[in-house]
Amino acid sequence: MADRDAGCRPAPRQSTVVEKSPLQAAAAAAAARSHALSVVAIAALLVGCAGGFVFRWLEREQELSRYALNRAIYTSLVESVDFEYCHDIAFKDVGFCKQHAELEVRLRNFFEREGNSLTDLRLWTWLGSFFFVFNLSSTVGYATQGAPATPGGQLAAVAFGVVGVPLFGCAIFLASGPLAAATSVALKGFRPVAINLGMRPRILQAIGGAAMLGVCFFGAAALFQWIEGWSYPRALYFSVMTISTVGIGGDVPETNGGRALCMTYIFLVLGTSWGLLRATSRRAGEESWLPAPVRHHGGGP
Repeated sequence: MADRDAGCRPAPRQSTVVEKSPLQAAAAAAAARSHALSVVAIAALLVGCAGGFVFRWLEREQELSRYALNRAIYTSLVESVDFEYCHDIAFKDVGFCKQHAELEVRLRNFFEREGNSLTDLRLWTWLGSFFFVFNLSSTVGYATQGAPATPGGQLAAVAFGVVGVPLFGCAIFLASGPLAAATSVALKGFRPVAINLGMRPRILQAIGGAAMLGVCFFGAAALFQWIEGWSYPRALYFSVMTISTVGIGGDVPETNGGRALCMTYIFLVLGTSWGLLRATSRRAGEESWLPAPVRHHGGGP
C-alpha cells in the first residue's frame, strides 16, 4: 500500500531558475543603468525647461530695466562734460576733445567690466534662464549672471536648486561609468607600453585620465575663444574655473553656441572625472600593494 501511494505521488518539481552568466548579468546591469540615466535626463530636461519659463517671467523685465538705467547713467555722465564743438572735424585734435573721447571709452569699459552692461546680454531670456538652472544644478554659478534680483526669482532659485542639484548628481553618477569605460577604450593602445614600463593599470588610467582632462581644458578654451571672441588665456581661465565648480570671474557665455558648449563641457568632463576616480579607486583596492597575509600552520596563532 505504501509503495502504491509512493508511486502515485507527483515527482518533485525541478527549479526552473537559470543562473545568468557574468556577461549576461553585466549586460542586464548596463541596461538598467541606461534606463535609469534616461529617466533622470528627461526629468532634468523638464526641470530646466520649466525653469526657463519661470525665470524669464520673473527676471526678464527687471533685467531690461537695469540695462535702461545703465544707459541713462552712462549718457548723463558723458553729456555732462560734452562740448558741442568737439563733434566738428576742425576741433577733433583739440586736447579737451581728445580727452572727452577717451573718457567715453573708459566709461563704457567701466560699465562693462563691473557687470553693469549697456547692451542686452539676454541673461534671463528662456535660453538664458535654462542655462542658469543648469548652472545652479551643477553648483557652478557664474558671478556675471548673478542671482535673481526679484523676491520671486530668489524663492524659485531655492526650489529649483533643491530639485535640480540631486538630479544633476544622479545623472553624473549614472553617466560616469560609461564615460570612464570610453576613456579606458581610448587608452587601450597604450597598455603594452605601460606593461613594458612595469606600470600598473590604475597608474596608466590615472595618468591617461589626467592627460585627457588636460586636452579637454585646452580644447574647450580654444572653442570658447572662437565662439565668444575671448582671448585664449581668458578662455582657458574660464574653462578651468568652470570645472572646479567655483564659477568665479566676470565671464559667462553670451552666445547660444557658447552656452550649449558650456553645458556639454560641464556634464562630460565632470562625469568623466567622477568615473575615472571611481575606477582608479576600485583598481587601487584590487591591486593592493600590501603583502599577502602570513599563513600559520598548526594549532596556535
